Amino acid sequence: MDKRTLLGLIITIVFIGVVGAYSYLNVAALISLKPNEVGDLIAGIGSIMALFWLIIGYFQQGQELKENTLALKQQEAQLLEQANQTKELAIFAKAQAEAMRSLAKATEASVGHDKALATYTKASNELSRKLIQASEKNAKSTNDLVKSINSAAGKISRR
Repeated sequence: MDKRTLLGLIITIVFIGVVGAYSYLNVAALISLKPNEVGDLIAGIGSIMALFWLIIGYFQQGQELKENTLALKQQEAQLLEQANQTKELAIFAKAQAEAMRSLAKATEASVGHDKALATYTKASNELSRKLIQASEKNAKSTNDLVKSINSAAGKISRR
């Protein structure tokens, strides 16, 4: 339970106790009240408590908004990291496509076919290795983002 809620409950219980004690000590005065005056008394007591809980709710909502903002900023950072990793993947794919074009030109020209094939194979293997590394980074970033979202959702749902 939030400390504000606990404090609010304590103050409410004390307030009701004070009103109850006052009413008990002044039963004769309460009995002599007209019905509309009794209604006014109850409305006055209720409105004080309603205003009090409205103020507590306002501060609690402000805290929740701060937590949500922090969670959104964390998600933004994770998404930016994921976007950067995706750009790296695109660069690697472009480089691999260029290597394939080079191989095709070398094959067409039939000049140094074996050498071109070996160069392509080496470049392709290197690019594949980098692509796998970038994919693993991307997967880790995605997992971190999911954990961050689940953590934020857990904080929010506990309220």
